[in-house]
This record gives sequence, structure tokens and C-alpha cells, in this order.
Amino acid sequence: MMTRTLRFSLILLALMGVSPTGYAADTGAAAMAALEAQEKALLTGVSPDGEDQFQKIRTAHGTLQMVNDTRLSLDRAVKNCAKHHKDQGFAFENAFQSWKNSVLPVVRQGQNKLDKMVLTQNFAKPMDIRAYLTAYTAAVTAQKGNITEIPVSDLSACQAMTAMMIDTQKTLAGMIKETIGIE
Repeated sequence: MMTRTLRFSLILLALMGVSPTGYAADTGAAAMAALEAQEKALLTGVSPDGEDQFQKIRTAHGTLQMVNDTRLSLDRAVKNCAKHHKDQGFAFENAFQSWKNSVLPVVRQGQNKLDKMVLTQNFAKPMDIRAYLTAYTAAVTAQKGNITEIPVSDLSACQAMTAMMIDTQKTLAGMIKETIGIE
């Protein structure tokens, strides 16, 4: 599971044009510490089955969060590529639309599954789980402040991004399904 999640994360980072070594250790540390404390309080006295449910909920939420962040980064990159290379803008936009057509239906299925997981878990109030997921999103947002996004504008980089979107859209949709447990 950890290898699959790591591979999935690296593919998404590559799609966004981000190096995983670009994270600064201390920025966002307070948000991460608060999240860890909230997680510890939420899981105190929880059965192994409850811990398993929690891990699945957190993994599903994190996966959906990462895919959404990737979509937003790709959107900015595609717009920038189209702006700098007007003659190929349509091709960039078409590739992105195809990527979204492949990935976003799976994301919607994943969100529906996550909502059901939160409602049917048996270790905490759904409201407490949602509060944790909100804190998780806030911690991720704080960590994203450590990443400097450099707009893609070089033609070869734009073409490579387009090729990667085309090559990974089906694989990515499959990984999302597998990670979240969508059939």
C-alpha cells in the first residue's frame, strides 16, 4: 500500500512540475503538529477496526486532495503554455480536457465513496471526522506554501506536460480507483 501511494504521489508531483525535494521542513510544521494532535485525540481508545477505517478515510481524502491540487496546477500550466504558444494552445487545452474527462469522473466517485465512509464508520462522530479532514486540508495548504511553482512556458516543457497527461490519464484513474477502493 505504501509503495502504491508513494508511486501515485510521485506521478502527481511530476504532472505538477514539482520536485519532491522542494519542501522546506519547518514551514507548516505548526499545522502538521496540530493535525497530529487532533489525530491522536480522535484515535484514542479506538479499536483496530476503527483505526483501519480511519486510515482508509484519510487515504481517500488525501488522494482526492492531491488529484484536485494537480488539476489546479495543470490548469494554470496549460493556460500559461497556451498563452506563450498560441499556435499549439488548442492542443494543450485538448489534452487537458481529455485528462479531466478521464480523471474527474473517478474523483466524483471517490468523493461519493469518501462521504459514505465518513457516515458509516463506527469510531467517531461524522462531524469530528469532517473536522479532522478540514484540518488535514489546512495542513496540506500550509505545506504547499513551501513549494515554489514555476510556470511552464518553454515549448518542450509544455509538450512534455501534454504527453505526460495523455500517457498517464488512464493509469491515474486506475490508481485513484485502487487507492480509494472504487470498483
